[in-house]
Amino acid sequence: MEEARKIALRLARLPAAGINMVKEAINKTYELRGMAMSMTYAEEMFSLTAMNQTPEGAEFRKIAREQGLKAAIKWREERFK
Repeated sequence: MEEARKIALRLARLPAAGINMVKEAINKTYELRGMAMSMTYAEEMFSLTAMNQTPEGAEFRKIAREQGLKAAIKWREERFK
């Protein structure tokens, strides 16, 4: 958190117009690389996955709820070894 604060304070000293231009350039680069379409696709897949109730999905959500997301991802990864 302290590192984020240092960066924020450093950015706050820069000209707003410059920051806006850099932000626009970064956003445009992502757009040109298909980021918007990727995000839309990810939303669709997430929705389909959430609607598709399977025993494995229920177990993943149970582990995530009780032990945290890292534990659930570890459980999922172990199944594919």
